[in-house]
Order: sequence, then C-alpha cells, then structure tokens
Amino acid sequence: MKYFSIILIIVLSILFNEVHFAQGIESRAENSVLNKIIKAYETGEIDYATMMKNRIYALTNPELLDTKFKTDIQIIEKCATTNVLEIKEYLDKQSKNDIPQDAINGILARPTKQKFLVSPSGRFRIQYDTSGTHAVYQPTVDVNPADGHPDYVNRCAEIFDYVYDIEITQMGYTPPPPDGTAGGGVDQYDVYLHSYSGAYGVTFTDGTVNNYGNPPRTAYKSYIYCDPTYTGFGYTDRTLPLKVTAAHEYFHAIQFAYNANAGSWFMEISSTWIEDIVYDNINDYRYYLPTFFNSPQVSLTKFDGAHEYASCIFGHYISENFGNDRIKRIWDYTVNAGSNIALNAIQNALNEIGTNRSDVFAGFTVWNYLTGSRANGTHPTYSEAAYFPQINIASTYSSYPVSANAPAGLEFLATFYYHFNPITTPSNLRLGFNQISSSSWEGKVVIDSSNRFKSYDVDLSTGSGIIDLLNFNNKTRAVFIPANVATSGTNLSYSYTANMRLLPTVNYPNGGEELYIDSLCTISWTSSGIDSIKIEYTTDNVGSWLMIAQSVPASVGSYNWFVPATPTTQARVKITSKSDINLADMSNNVFKIMYTPYISIISPDISEVYPVGFTKNIEWNSLNVTGNVKIELSRDDGNTYETIFASTDNDGNEPWLVTEPVTEQAKIKISSVNSPAIFDISRANFSIRTASISLIYPNGGEIIRYGTIDTIRWISNNMFGKVKILLSRDGGENYETIIDSTIDDGEELWNVTGPQTTNAQIKIVSLNNNQIFDISDNLFNIYPQNYISLEVPSLENCWLIDSSYNIYWQSFGTSGNVKIELSRDNGQTYETIIPNTPDDGEEIWTVSGPASHQTIIKISDVNFPDLFGLSDHFIIGNYDTLEFSSGWNLISLKGYTGNKAKTFLYPSATSNAFRYSFGYDAVDTLKYGEGYWLKFNEEGISRVVSAPRYQDTISVVAGWNLIGSISLPIPTSSIVTDPPNLLSSMIYGYNKGYKLLDTLEPGKSVWVKSNQNGIIVLSGISKATNSYIQPSLPMHANILKFVDDNGNTQNLFLMRNNNQYQIQESYKLPPLPPSTAFDIRFNNDELISYYDEQNNEFRIKLQGVYYPLKITFDFKERIDIILSVNGIEHNISEMKDFIILDQPNADLILKLNEHKENNIPKEYFLSQNYPNPFNPSTLIKYGLPEDGFVSLKVYNLLGNEIKALVNGYQKAGNYEVVFENDNNLPNGVYYYQLKTMNSTITKKALLIK
Repeated sequence: MKYFSIILIIVLSILFNEVHFAQGIESRAENSVLNKIIKAYETGEIDYATMMKNRIYALTNPELLDTKFKTDIQIIEKCATTNVLEIKEYLDKQSKNDIPQDAINGILARPTKQKFLVSPSGRFRIQYDTSGTHAVYQPTVDVNPADGHPDYVNRCAEIFDYVYDIEITQMGYTPPPPDGTAGGGVDQYDVYLHSYSGAYGVTFTDGTVNNYGNPPRTAYKSYIYCDPTYTGFGYTDRTLPLKVTAAHEYFHAIQFAYNANAGSWFMEISSTWIEDIVYDNINDYRYYLPTFFNSPQVSLTKFDGAHEYASCIFGHYISENFGNDRIKRIWDYTVNAGSNIALNAIQNALNEIGTNRSDVFAGFTVWNYLTGSRANGTHPTYSEAAYFPQINIASTYSSYPVSANAPAGLEFLATFYYHFNPITTPSNLRLGFNQISSSSWEGKVVIDSSNRFKSYDVDLSTGSGIIDLLNFNNKTRAVFIPANVATSGTNLSYSYTANMRLLPTVNYPNGGEELYIDSLCTISWTSSGIDSIKIEYTTDNVGSWLMIAQSVPASVGSYNWFVPATPTTQARVKITSKSDINLADMSNNVFKIMYTPYISIISPDISEVYPVGFTKNIEWNSLNVTGNVKIELSRDDGNTYETIFASTDNDGNEPWLVTEPVTEQAKIKISSVNSPAIFDISRANFSIRTASISLIYPNGGEIIRYGTIDTIRWISNNMFGKVKILLSRDGGENYETIIDSTIDDGEELWNVTGPQTTNAQIKIVSLNNNQIFDISDNLFNIYPQNYISLEVPSLENCWLIDSSYNIYWQSFGTSGNVKIELSRDNGQTYETIIPNTPDDGEEIWTVSGPASHQTIIKISDVNFPDLFGLSDHFIIGNYDTLEFSSGWNLISLKGYTGNKAKTFLYPSATSNAFRYSFGYDAVDTLKYGEGYWLKFNEEGISRVVSAPRYQDTISVVAGWNLIGSISLPIPTSSIVTDPPNLLSSMIYGYNKGYKLLDTLEPGKSVWVKSNQNGIIVLSGISKATNSYIQPSLPMHANILKFVDDNGNTQNLFLMRNNNQYQIQESYKLPPLPPSTAFDIRFNNDELISYYDEQNNEFRIKLQGVYYPLKITFDFKERIDIILSVNGIEHNISEMKDFIILDQPNADLILKLNEHKENNIPKEYFLSQNYPNPFNPSTLIKYGLPEDGFVSLKVYNLLGNEIKALVNGYQKAGNYEVVFENDNNLPNGVYYYQLKTMNSTITKKALLIK
C-alpha cells in the first residue's frame, strides 16, 4: 500500500504541474512589457532612444511608460538582467538629461535594506526589509529556525548556498569575483530581496576586476535582486520561484566572471537552462516554450523579452546529447571568442568533441518536432519532451505535385516544418530544395511510420538537394525540415518541391515458389509510366544482385527466364526502372532454386554379399524429395518385389535384418511415397548368403601357459562386423569374456591368465548375430609359466653396510638351485654374492660396501640363466648423522634414503616441515633439492641409513627459493647457475637468526633469490664453471648487533648515502621465518639501509625475541643516535650497548642525525684511505670548510684519470666515499686528488690483489 501511495502522489504531482503550466503562459512571454517595447521598435513604431527610455521606465518607473505600453494587468518578467545590462551600456554612451534621476538610480544604485542574514556557508549576505514596499513574505514568521530572521529569508539563504554547491562546487564554474565591502559585507555576495517591476529577479554589474580567473580576463562584480514575496507569480509555495530565480540569476553572476558581452540571448538561454539542472522538479522554463514552438522561423539568437527564455531548450539539447559540461566549455571559450562571441564559443566547444554548430542545430530541429505525443521513445528526444508543446507546421500536403516558396520571415539559425502525407498507390516521394537567398543550409527528414519515427539527413550544402523516400505509401507522413545554419540573415527564402513517383510491382515469382534448375520460368510484373526495366535476381536474399535482362520494355509485363544452376533457398527477383533506380520492386519473399528431385542407392548397389541373420544398412542419397520413402527387395533380378519398409524417413539410412531365402539375384528399390515416379534400383545384383565361423586354435589338447601371449585363430564365411571371444575353464559350463570386440580378421592375440585348468574351451561369437559362433572341439590345458619373483629388498629399503638381512623371493618351475647377484649401477654390471643356493625362497646376506642408491638384486636359475627375477631399486649405505639445534632449523635431505617422511627422519621434531613456494606450505614427505623449516625443543642428532649424494640439479623460480644441500660441503663459489648470473641475492642460512654463508653444509638448507627461472647445480665431484660470486658486505658499514636472552643473534648494517651506492637487491633479507622464529630486520626487509639528511629514520621489526634484548652499536663515524622504544626516545649516541627488558608494543625506530660538534671542519682535509693496501675497495674521508664545487678523482702513475668519485657542488661538511676496484685494475700505486676552488690535496693508495 505504501508503494501505491508514493506512485499516486507522483502521478498527481505531474498532472498538477501540467495543468499549472497550461495557464497564463502568454503573460510570461509574448505579452511582457519588454516584448511589446522591442516589437514596437522592430516594426518602426518608435525610434531607438524611445525604446531604451521605455525599457528603463518598465524597470524603474512604470507610470512614465508611453501609454501604448501601460497595462493594468500584472505582467511577470522572467529576468531583467540582460535588459539592465544593455540599458547600462546605453546610459554610459548617451545623454541622460531627458531621463529622471530616480529612474537612473533604479538602474545604477544599490538599495538600502533594514536587515541582513549571512547564509550558513558564509558566502551570501541576504539583505531585506520587514516593512514597507519591499517587505519580505510573512515577515513575522520566525519558526524554522527561531533566529530573529523570517523563515522566508532563511530559506533564501539556504537556497543560494545550495545553488553555489551545484553550479560552482559540482559543475566547476568559476565563481563571481568578490565585491569587497560593497553592500556592507566582507566579500560576501549580496542578495537583495527587492521587487523590480514584476521580474523574478535581476543581476546588476557593479564594477570590474582585472586579471581574474584562468585565463586572466576582466570580470564584473555583481549583486542580485530577488522578488521579496513572489505574489501573483502563480506559485502557492513561494520558495519555488525563489529557487529558479536563485539558480538563474546566480548563473548570470557567473557569466559576468567569464564575459559579460557574450550575448544577451545566450546568457538567458544558459541561465534558464541551468534552472532545470539545479531544480529539475520545478520546470518553470516550460511557461515560455510556446514562444519558441509557435515560431520556429525566428532565430535562435532572438532577444525580445520572450524568445530567449524559450530557446533554453537548445541548452537542453546540448546537455542531453553531450553532457552538462559542454555548456561549461562554451562559457570557457567565451573568454577569448573574439567577435560573435557566443556563436564562436559554441562552435569551438563542439569542434572539441568532433562535431560542429551546423550539424548540432540540424539535429536540434529534429528533436523539436518529437515533442508532446510524438515523444514516444521510438526516436531520441528531450527527457521531458512529452510535456512540451508541438512545433508549428508551416504547411501540410496530401496531393501532388507540390511546388512552393518558403513563407516570409525566415531568419538565420531557424527553420520551417512541412508535412507530406502518402497516397495509397505504391510510390516513392521525391522532395526537392533550391535556395533563393544565398546562405548555409542543412536538411532533415523525419519519417513517421505508424507513430514510429526515424530521421535522415538531406544534403543541402550546395544550396540545393533532392531526397527520395522509398515505398512512401507504407508510411504515415514525412516531415521536411530545411534549416538555415548561417550566423546572420533575415527574410531568407527558398523553394521546395514534392512529387509522388509510382513503383512497378513483381507478380511472379513473389515468394515461396520452387523453381527447378534449367527449367523455364516466366517472370511477370505490372508497371505504369515506366519505359523500360532491368531484371535481376539474388541468391542471398538481397545481399548481391545478378543480371537476368539488361533492358526489357516495361509494357510487355513478362519475361522468360531459364533458371540458372545456382541452388538456393534465398532467391528473389527485382525489376528496376532504367531511368530511375529508385523506381523498383522485388519479390515480397524468398523462393527456392533447386535441382530436379532424385533418389540414388549407395548400398547394396553392386555385387555386395549380405549374410542372413545380420543387420545391414541400406543407404541412399536424395535431393529435393519431400516426405518418406518406400523400400522393396527383389530376389529374382527385379522381376518381382516384396516390401520390406512401406514408409520410412528419407534420411539416407535404414537398418535391415537380412532374412532367407538366399539368392544371388537380389536388388533393392527405393521410391518416394509422395511421388512414386521418383525411385532408384540397385545397379547390379547382390548376394544373400548364410554366414559361419570355424575355430582353428586352440581346438583341443593344447597346453598353454598363463603369463604368455598366444594367438587365437579362426575362419569365417559371409560374416559382417566384429566378433567377441570368450573362455571357459570348466568345460563350457561358464564363460568369461577375454576379448570384448575385435575385427573379424581370423587372428587375435591373447594375454593368457590364470587360474590353471585342464577343462578350457574358446568360444567365438558374431557381435551382430549371436547365433553364429563356434567352440573348441575338445578341451585344452592352461598351466602356470616358470618364474622367479623378488619380494625383499623392496623400493624403500635402506640396508646398512656390514649388517645382515634376509632376501625373499618366490619361484615356479626352476631346476632347484639359484644364483644371487648384486648391481650397484642400476643393472649395468653385476657381482655374485651367493653363487649357488637352494631355491627355497629365503637367503641371509651380510651387506658389503661401497654404498649405492642404484642397487638391484638379481636371482637366476643356476642351470637356466634366462630364468631370473630382479628386485626393486634399494639403497646400501652407512649411518648418516643429521644434526639440529634447539628452536627453528633450516634442514634438507643429506644423502639418498628410502623413507623420506619427516617423522622417520626427524622423530623428535615438534613442528610441521614447511617448504616455500611464494609462501609456506606444510609437508609430510621431504624431497631432494628442497629446503625446509623444522623446529626442535632441544638440540640433538638423528641417524638414518643413506648413500651419499655428490651432485644435485635444482630448479628455481624468479624470487626467493629455499633449496637443499648434498652430502659434501659446497663453497658458494662452487655453485653453478644456468643461465649465468642467475642469483641476485646473498646466500643466507639460519642459526638462531639469518646468517650470511660462504659454504652450503650437508643436511642444511639455504635461501637464494633468483632473477628469473633457471637451475642451480651443486657438485662435489666436478669443477665449477659459470660459478656464483657471493656479493660482499661493505667493509665500512655501521653495525647494529642484536643478541637476545636465548642466544639468538642478528647484525644489521647502516651506511651513509654519498650518492655513490645504489641500494642492491642482494642486500635484501629472505622472507620472514615461521611466526615464532627469531628475526630482526629493517622494515623494508633490507640487511643494509642507507641514510642521509632526508632519509634518517629507520623502523626495525622484531619477531620471536627472548627478552632482555641487547643492542650493540658499532659505528665507524660520530653521529647522533636516537632509539625510540614504545614512543620513548633514548639518546644513545655515547653508548656502546642498549638493553630492552620487555617486549615493546610496536617496532623500534632508529633516528640518525649529524653530530653537531663536528659538522663543519675548520680547513680542507683529505684522509689517508683505509685500508691501505686495499682489495677490492677502500674508504676515503675528506672535509670542506665552505660550500663549493668539489672534484675527487683517482689517477694512475701516468696521470691518466681512472675514476671520478665526486664531481659536483657540495655544502661544507665531512664526507666519505668508497673507491671500488670494479674495473679490475692491476696491482700498483694510484693517486687520489681532492680539488676545490681554494685547495688541492693529493695522496697515494696501494692496490694489491
């Protein structure tokens, strides 16, 4: 019910508004005093001075108006702004002697008001009276709020704040310039509630501001009048006219911030348009629309006190097609538009989006037709078009031909509308246009088809044009709109014509026919007034046309056509006048072009053999045969026929169970049920014969061993299709299927299986007819095959050298004794471990070395060596010790082992094993080459039997990888990568904190970071090439050493950024260990951070720390150090150690600042490099007592420059720089020289590699 009520309220509101707007419209526009004055001037009744004087009196002293302009009826003026603007311009240029001073003051002077109210936003100063001529509406009502100001004034303040928010804040217009203290405010915009000769409101200019806005221009300050009561304006709710006035007049104030000379007509168009944008539900602008719709021949730029407000729909057309911002862009362009400001600005703003003023105006004329009942959604138009009046139609025509001139009074940027109604005879309408006045024109035609509208362009760019409206007899009407799109001109004229042109009519073929290829078809038609025609046809439903006859007299009415060999279901015929291609007709619907119907038997057709009892397919082709077919059989060469299928689908295939009697003279006949004359018969006789199967092997008495592959053989006659093979082990009582389906080719391989039997039989059966089969004539035997099968050792066995183990096997059919051998190289070579032992299935063996992970046991018959069995691969090895510490460890598989389960290898572990692949995953089984996190409560060892792993190739992905090791220690310099230079990080292990490694220890895992996908090779048996070079730590870094109560340690490094170092990816730390593991790092995951004056604050993250935590500072330079713990800062500049007793509630923050006492040296100095001799790098320190250009360069003994360490402007202070031997310089003495404007210092350095 609630929803119904809401809908009812909306509907009633719409109905009320429509009734409201239907009354008193003329008083709002064409009968206004201003309109009468301007019309009197335009018709020559009064001169210009009289016109301007009466325009002043209309606003300030109505009693002084000429008698002809006076009225006792209250006349409501929409807006006086542009009228005042033109009057002020007139007063600036003309003598004012004949105009009373009080009239001039009414134009030029601000009023004085009794009270004022500043709006809630503080932007507006609302000035008003509570008594007298200009007292506000309900001056004593002070309720909402009760603040000493009438409610009407409060509403006014709120309305202007809202208008500002929409027009300035949301739509982005430049606000009006402030007027300083004028009107009593301090840069508050003044709004006066002051009646002004029946106008809704007026905006006055009040001085200029230079270089305002962007781009800079001269802008006008302003203030606004709004009617204080809106009595007699036709509104019960007085805030409604106040709202549209605020939106309208404030937009005038905005216009004065752009260009006050943009043109009165466009200023009013856009101000009236924006009323409906700011307050869409009031629709005051509709009062004025009849002025425009009654006179479409009046220029869009007309300013007469009425037309300019009605023309606001041009603003609506632009905003609804191109967005509200397009009106703003027009005003942006008015700033520098030159002459004809508004029209040029419109053109520029439309060019910006790929269109132009002429095309847009032409489209505008179409929308103006589609209003009222024509706004039905079939063609785009205004969103509120249904509430608009309909355009005035200049002329309507129903008989033809038509030849006429345009009515008088057409102005530029205007048009007339003409209606043309159809006749009943099939015909085209031709419209013509010729300009009489040379000007610019664009044409539009709107077609009304049963109240469904489409519009089309008419090219009038040359001053003339023709358009043919095809099949116009099927339309409701046409609307011709020849629009003038020039920027000047009056009394423009043109001529126009209209003529109906009768169409020819195709009678046959007209749709649905079936025409046979190479047959004769008579095409027929009727026509009138056409001399000759062209005849064409299409095979793709008017996609393309093919010629039938180039020229045929139209009067003959028919033409014989041999149907071409182009089969189609999409054919049409078209006839076209030779003199006018628009006079044409074609078949109403498609027809078919098809081959002559036929049936063609495919099988049985020539000499086939069809076995009795089998289902065979009768197959045929057909073309253009409708309905079912009948199939008959002759057994006597076609003399007589028996029906085997009286009616079946004509789908080209019918299964037939072949029956007796047999014959060698069979034929099939297939005929159309609907057209029996369409048939086909087998070209030659085929045979119907009896089928049989005869089993050859196994057929009785054979011995066949299971575990072997044997061949079943048989012979078949007149068979069709496949066979199935079955086996019985109980003399035919029960059968098992051994071959489901196989080709009837007389042979099939059989993988013989147990159990054994002496009562076996084979049965072969036709799959198409299970009555056709054969069985072994007698029983045969199935016995086991001789074999030796190893059971132990198996795949996961790891046997300890010098320990004894049982070897187990099973066998059948050996000679009694076996030999046992061992291979340590995957079966390439064997050594005998037991030369001869009884075949009793068990033997004890004491394992001997060397260790191997490729071990195989082989047992063979002593007398028949080809009878043997092999074990699975297993491992022979020694005990291997896996060491671990308390807490978290990085571990990996060390050697080859059989059981890789975490619980087997590390039974005392207290956590899951975690691998890393862009995040941690818990696993139960370890793999070679992978690394894992594992936690233990206390340190210890685990022992497993394994064979050594001396080499491994490990795949890595781009990013961090946790990789395993092998059985030998591998120096990082022995790591080989493919491609070379694959690794971008230092190599990290974990031992109570992340540590840099130079060796990969057996059983441990390490972190490496790869710059792309690739492989890492670890080898203890081959020499490394393309080996990895571990990046080194800078030797002059400041060190922060962390040690917790559990003995966990971590070093972090800080270096001064002298613009020499690039933060290296290799100094990044690996991903965080599991959540309870110890870890300390900089917030950016770096092991080394760089500091300077701008970057001197570092956040340090703590994880898994046992408190107290001791921090030791090993800094190579004097610097002020502040450590923030829980927000409390500690100056530890002079401390060596700092202890944190309890876990902080946030990360640590370390701040570094230059030491104040040693900031600027008193003189230039250059220190001796350290270390010296050096390799590969050395630190050089220097000091500058003053700002200036600094050069620090390295030279060889010949004086050649080797490297520029510093070359640029530096401030006074202490500096240090590192010289890296990154060019592989030879051993020897090198000079380094510090050079400034006031000093040159040189020292020697010794490089020894």
